[in-house]
Amino acid sequence: LVLFSAELGIDKDRIGLIGGILPLFQILGVASLPVVLRFGTRRVAALALIARHLCLLPLFLAPLYIATPDIAFALILSAIVSFAICRTLSEAAATPWSQEFIPRPVRGQISGKIALAYLPVALIGSYLIQLWLDGQSGIERFYPVFTTGILVGIAGGFSLLGLGGGQPRPTRGSVSSALRQLATPLQDRNFLAFLYSSGTQYLVFSALNVFLLLFVRERLGI
Repeated sequence: LVLFSAELGIDKDRIGLIGGILPLFQILGVASLPVVLRFGTRRVAALALIARHLCLLPLFLAPLYIATPDIAFALILSAIVSFAICRTLSEAAATPWSQEFIPRPVRGQISGKIALAYLPVALIGSYLIQLWLDGQSGIERFYPVFTTGILVGIAGGFSLLGLGGGQPRPTRGSVSSALRQLATPLQDRNFLAFLYSSGTQYLVFSALNVFLLLFVRERLGI
């Protein structure tokens, strides 16, 4: 997305804004609690995951306005804002829902194995995308990359509907009591340290993910 935006002639500060939206909208996870309780973690997680990939469709319209970067930026910004909102909804619902179908004794093992598998999968996927982008010309060469990602993401969302659990909990007072319970872990210093550690790491990762690509592309010519 960063390379795509740069080739459309969008300014670096605007690209930074696009890249910072995802971590910024994570705060909506708390505000989404009433929606999650009302419709259930399973339904919200799956449907929001599907919707977030459909929100990326305006990216295909952005190259039509390559001569007017302001319009192209508005299309990309609207797509990423919608994606970020749905992504937060999906993750806020998926985290408690996963505790229903993943037994506690193996929960850490599964998370660890996913983390180990993520790096080689990401490297292989990035390498294949690089081969495609380098072997083609024109801004339209990004279209197959976006199309593949959207289709795979939608398929992943539908696959979640095959899992159990995550029933709605629209009992009276559940939202207010749930919001009050969110303050309980804040009394734990270990949890506060975890929040600080994960938050700062995510901030650094977001900055590197956006601006390191621009630096390598524009200053090093890679």
